[in-house]
Order: sequence, then structure tokens, then C-alpha cells
Amino acid sequence: MINILKATCKLLFRNAGFWLCLICLPILSTYMLGIKQENLSYYYHNNSDMTTLELADADEKVAYYASDLRYVVKVYDPSESKLTDYMLDKLVKTGLFKVGRARTPDMTKADADEKVLSDGQNDRMGAALYISRDFEKHVKEGEYDKALVVYKLSDDERIDLLEQKLLYTMRKINTANAVVNAGSGSGVPAGTQEAVTVPVGTTEEITAPTGTQEAVTAPATDNLLAYLEKADEAAPQKNTVLLAVGNDVNLTKKQIDQKTNMGYAFCFMSLGFVLCGVLLASSVISERNNDVIKRIKLTGTSEIMYFVAKLLSGVIISAMLSGVLAVCTLFLDAGQMGMSRLSLIAMIFLMGLIFCTLSLLAGVLVGNVMGASVASFTIWCLSSMLAGLYFPLTGTSKFVRVISSLMPQKWFVDGTEKIFLGDTDAYIVLLLVTVAYLFVFIGLGSVGLKLRNAED
Repeated sequence: MINILKATCKLLFRNAGFWLCLICLPILSTYMLGIKQENLSYYYHNNSDMTTLELADADEKVAYYASDLRYVVKVYDPSESKLTDYMLDKLVKTGLFKVGRARTPDMTKADADEKVLSDGQNDRMGAALYISRDFEKHVKEGEYDKALVVYKLSDDERIDLLEQKLLYTMRKINTANAVVNAGSGSGVPAGTQEAVTVPVGTTEEITAPTGTQEAVTAPATDNLLAYLEKADEAAPQKNTVLLAVGNDVNLTKKQIDQKTNMGYAFCFMSLGFVLCGVLLASSVISERNNDVIKRIKLTGTSEIMYFVAKLLSGVIISAMLSGVLAVCTLFLDAGQMGMSRLSLIAMIFLMGLIFCTLSLLAGVLVGNVMGASVASFTIWCLSSMLAGLYFPLTGTSKFVRVISSLMPQKWFVDGTEKIFLGDTDAYIVLLLVTVAYLFVFIGLGSVGLKLRNAED
């Protein structure tokens, strides 16, 4: 078996294509890892996770921001009030809503009704808000029904949470206004406030509380905001670390971009392993055609041992490509990759074992170099696409997602997410997946080689 391994390595080292793959593809993969991606769902307006997205105008679509499972709300805001900023900021910081606001100083309620009908057909959102020009005045006076209108545009039950949060925040502003008024000697607004029921409908408004309020001189908005900020600082703080829905996990914007880069790197490195595996397969085909395998069998070497020797050549190839990539990544910071350099190289090495063996298996089963090349490249193209290296599969059918779980790259992409989130179980899963694929490929390769030799 050692002699077979040495002979195979000599053939590989004499092939210019092997050296081209060994040098160029790791360099290209490193370049992809170093690219600063800009995910449009997050960076289009350079906003962070917990801020209101400022839209250019009312015609801009919020569908572009609907990729992280949060409830999307589009806001038409002609008020130009700082209290509106405060209310939307509190809404976004719950971690449940993605809010896109269009400042529309000339928009009326009738205009909003017409615009919502259009956006409901051509855009994607859970709800829309129209904020009155006199939002500040209405909220301070407790006229919540006049302050804003909630348009329900989906069957998502989170509409109830949206309405409750809006009503809670407006009440909070109203109460703070009364306190600041009392502190300034203007007196406390009279009247009582009873519980407010929020109806659910296609285009419905938040109903006003019962009771009356006397007109008073409103305090300066800046003083009111200062009071609200102090009250917020005194309240227990919530820190949204992670948002998870079902089995889906939300990464940060930076991690999403790093995962995108990692997918491209997996794509190029797996291509290198496939091409080198085809070179291994060509040696098997050549030795079978020249009756070398028959002479090897006379020495007492079985088909399984012969295939294992070729597999060990694949291990050497995987180690060499991973080593070159490790050297190339020295020019990158660990922060650019999202994981330690050792973790990345280990993942690439395991992936190399799978794809080298896959190409070797294709050569054994097909029986000619051209057919093995076409089969290996086709499998690589389809597996990369179905694994989600080029685009996410969250919106695809259940059948496609089931097929995706059979692709090796899919497991490494999922493992990347787990490593980003500090889940050390990802290493064990990737190791077990690699062993499972190798077990299947070695078994099929040995049987295929035996059948091919029996035909001869």
C-alpha cells in the first residue's frame, strides 16, 4: 500500500494542473474571505440592528429589509416631531420589529389610505403606520385615536404586540407630560384614563381612552424627552443578544457577511478538492486500463486496500491545500473570518476529504476520465447551489431543504453558524458527518472497483 501511495503522489506532483489548484484556489479563497461584504438588508442605509431605517421617500420598498424574521412596519411620518423619534426608537429596541420610516411632511390621512392600498399590493410588510402632523399635541392631550393610525396588512398575530407597544409608549409620554407639567407649576391635567381596547381590522385606528383632559400649557419637548430618558435609565435594561424563531438562528450583521464570505471560500476550496480528486481518479482509470491493478492484486493487495491507498493520497492533497490556505490567511485578521484560523483550516481539511473521495468514487464508477470530470463537476455545481453557498434557502420548499441536507457543504455552512455563536458541538457534528460520507464513499468505491475488475 505504501508503494501505491508513493507512486500516486509522484504522478500528482508531475501534473501542472495539481500545482495550479494548489496555489491559485487557496489564494482566491483568501481573497474572498477578506472582502468586506455589504448585505443590502442591513447596510443599504448604514443603519444598525436597533435603529429606525430612514427611507428616502414613501415609494421606497421595505421588503428589502424583511430578511431577519422581524415584523416589518412601514411608517409615513409628516409630524417631524422628536416624540415620534422616541416612540419609534422604543418600538425598534424591543427586538421584535423592523421599522422603516418615510418622512412625508405633505401627506394627509387620505393620502396615507391610498398609499397603503398600493404598498399592500407591491411591497411586503406586516403593518403600516400613519402619524398625524399634530402627533405631539394629540399625545400630550391623550387623544391617541388622532395621534396615529395602524394599518393591518398581514395575518401575523404580532400586530397585537405592535398595537400594545404603541399604546403603551403614547401613554408613557402622556404621563411624563403630566409629571413635567406638575413640576413646572402648571398643574396636572384633569381626567381619568381607563383601559384601552385595540381593535384588529384591515385598516383600523387605535381607539381613544374615555375621559377628558383640560388644556394646559405644554412643557418644552426637550424637557419632556429629558424626563423620559431619565425614566428609561432608571428602568431595568433589556439586552437583546440573540433573536431565535423555531430552529432558525439570527446572526449579527457582521456574522451574516462573514458567513457569506465563508460560503464563497468553501465554494472555491471544494472546487480545488474536486479537481485534484479527478486527477486521482485518472490514475485509477489509467492503472485499470493498463492492467496495473491486476498485477497489484497478485501481490495480495485487495481492492479495499488499493482504494484506501488512493484515499490516503486524497488525505495528503487535503492537507496540502489546507496548509497553503493557512499560510494565505496569515494576511487576514481573525476578526475578518469570524472564527479562529485553526477552526477554519480544520473545516477545510474535512471538506477536502469528502470531495477528494467523491471525485475518486466518480472515476471508479464511470470508468473514464472525461466522464469522471463531468460527473464530479456537475455534483459540485449542484451541491454548492443546493447547500446555500450562493443564496439562502429559507424561502424554498420543504423538499428542497430536505435535499439540501444531503449536500456536504450544507453541514459546513451550518457548522460555521454554530461556531460563530460559540457552539463547540459543531466540531463533533462536522467530524461525524465527514466520517459518515467517507464510510459511504469507501464502501461504494470498493464495490465499484471490484465490479469493474470483474467485467475485465
